[in-house]
Amino acid sequence: MGKYEKYHKHEPSIPGMPSKKVSVIKDKKTGQRGEATGYEGVESFENLDKKAYERMKQDKKNK
Repeated sequence: MGKYEKYHKHEPSIPGMPSKKVSVIKDKKTGQRGEATGYEGVESFENLDKKAYERMKQDKKNK
């Protein structure tokens, strides 16, 4: 994935709920972005990266 930039971050949540995880993938050449969110302890960043990549590809097809 050399032509893509990946960003991972944790977002605070409501007290008592697990924190949110966000994965963003951006194509360096076109600027297309894909984003996926999940919860801490439920999904890994690896799975979120795959979802973000798929969403980026879907957005490309729709434009």
